[in-house]
Amino acid sequence: MPSSSTPSIETSELSSFRREARDLMKLAGPVIGIQVGLMAMGCVDNIMVGHVSKEALAGAALGHAYTSALLFMFAGILMALDPLVSQAKGAEEASTLSDLFQRMIVVSLALGPLASLTMWWGDAPMRWFQQNETIIPEAARYARTVGSSSLAFILVVGCRQFFQALGRTKPLIVAIVIGNLINLAGNWLLVFGNWGFPKMGLYGSAWSTSISRWIMAAAILLAARPLMAEFWQGWNRRAHSFLEYRRIFRLGVPVSLHVSVELWVFSAVTFLMGTHGIAVQAGHNVAIVWASLTFMVPLGMGMAAATRVGQAIGRRDQLGAKTAAKVALVVGGAIQILSATLFLGFPAPLAAIFSEDRDTQTVAIALLPIAGCFQLFDGVQCIASGVLRGLGDTKTPALLALGGYWGLGLPLGALLVYKTSQGFSGWWWGLCAGLGIVAVMLVWRIVTSFNRDIGRV
Repeated sequence: MPSSSTPSIETSELSSFRREARDLMKLAGPVIGIQVGLMAMGCVDNIMVGHVSKEALAGAALGHAYTSALLFMFAGILMALDPLVSQAKGAEEASTLSDLFQRMIVVSLALGPLASLTMWWGDAPMRWFQQNETIIPEAARYARTVGSSSLAFILVVGCRQFFQALGRTKPLIVAIVIGNLINLAGNWLLVFGNWGFPKMGLYGSAWSTSISRWIMAAAILLAARPLMAEFWQGWNRRAHSFLEYRRIFRLGVPVSLHVSVELWVFSAVTFLMGTHGIAVQAGHNVAIVWASLTFMVPLGMGMAAATRVGQAIGRRDQLGAKTAAKVALVVGGAIQILSATLFLGFPAPLAAIFSEDRDTQTVAIALLPIAGCFQLFDGVQCIASGVLRGLGDTKTPALLALGGYWGLGLPLGALLVYKTSQGFSGWWWGLCAGLGIVAVMLVWRIVTSFNRDIGRV
């Protein structure tokens, strides 16, 4: 009897795996497209600026590192919507969805101006990290200009998290296509001074990004109106409930810490690369942009996994949540192997796309294969973090990231740079080690989590 039932069980599990893979990719495909679309704006900025000069590309690296590290610290709080919205959707609670949407708007309006203020003093930390004085003024000016669109960016992130958790991505895709087209045109006009516009270089790219973000935020809210009719119940007194906002921040602050810890360590490495010279910082920027672009795939997979797991928990289907987690990790890991192969096999053509400067290309060619090595680790840790968000566990990824990146990765990188002949690439090898440790520990956390009963947040 056992021998005859075993094939049936295995067939059932394989069928469940395939079905979940199909459903996951149906959601993940548009989500990945959204993430790539958001990242494409930064890629366009860097490609345009990179063909101005290596100094402009280094300034873009410095300004972007500073603004991203601060901006995602605020926007990351809204990633608390992943478990809250997906679980409410799984439980079919329209009133809860309405309340969560209005709280998302209120939190965005509160955080946006605070984020903008933090962008005004970028020159001080740049000098503290001993960056090249020739690029600090333009990098700081870039940060202040991009900071003017902080509220728009946070609104975009809030809407992204909300509608992705519902599994409704069309408004996001429409808005991101519009934003990218405007940003492409804005860069062409303002960076190079085409059609009689002033030739503004790096500063023009900053204005193009800011304008695009505001238009993108408006487009998302307009495109989402038909979907909101399904659950929106108008503004009410619950919008002022302190206890409900405390729940969002209780879940969101650890997510913000996790995102910030990872971004801060990459930003710190960008600043540290600047101490090795402008060409090294520019080449680092080329490599990091490519790594960030391919990272959008596991990031989108992680967000889709958070939605699938959260909705299953909302339906009280723990087995379904476990299957969703397993499928996301396996499929996401396989995809990352492909991007690793790209970096390992074609570093020179990838570097040439962003810069014509030979010194910049040489640095990028040295760093891209290292980026290929940590692609798998970075993808797994990102997807695993998404699974844990779907379960409502936001503290563990933050603590592991803090220890792995800052307790291991950065000190190891410093050891390799200053105590061996590794040179500037030692910073990247340190990051690779930190990502590997965090990935293993997050997967272990998922395994132990599913060994107990999991309830709704």
